[in-house]
Amino acid sequence: YNRSLHSVELQTIADPNIPCPLFSNGQSNGFWGGLTFEYYLGKIKDSKSSIIIKALYSTLPATLKKGGDAYPTLLDIGGEDKVISSETEHISEVTYDLFSFEVYYKLNMFDSPFGVTFGVDAGYALTRNFNQTMNLVKPLSAQFKVNPKYKYTNNNRTVIISDGEIANSTAFRLGIKVGIQYEISLKRVLFAPAVLVPVAYYNFGLTNLTTNNDWRVNALQIGVDLRWAIK
Repeated sequence: YNRSLHSVELQTIADPNIPCPLFSNGQSNGFWGGLTFEYYLGKIKDSKSSIIIKALYSTLPATLKKGGDAYPTLLDIGGEDKVISSETEHISEVTYDLFSFEVYYKLNMFDSPFGVTFGVDAGYALTRNFNQTMNLVKPLSAQFKVNPKYKYTNNNRTVIISDGEIANSTAFRLGIKVGIQYEISLKRVLFAPAVLVPVAYYNFGLTNLTTNNDWRVNALQIGVDLRWAIK
């Protein structure tokens, strides 16, 4: 499970001549899964530390909302153009999917199966899309005045501001991951003894998602590893 946390401030309409509210940060739910390998340091029987390598597919989406503001707006009311005070809501859905390669150092604490981990996460974005709409909340009897620059849905009460790849986005992401884990020995799973390892990480993004914004993608990540011994 990923709870993705996008730290960013974006103009709802990217036009310096138009006063508009700002999107501020966004969150959403995603997932991760993949393969893991652990190499114990020292003699396995007495080892308290190891190197862990993971190859993962992760989704780190976000929803950004800004609404409740009222502005004078040119609207179509019963076929007649009028400038009246209207309430709108801006919504952006970010799709951000990555393949990543991760390397950690793990240290078991207190002579117990409890361990702490620290490592790096190098990822490549497979998808980095941005869908933004502006919805007319009030008045209910009105529609947006159609501008050929945009597409409209919901009987012209929703404007599609943008829909496509994030402008000036970069595919590479580098992060730092710190976490905790707990190892539970199992006598047999399928064909051999195994270890079940609940894990929790905080993934802090070091690189920006775009070249023109301070846009960091962080995540709280929770999951379970299942590891078999390889002779």
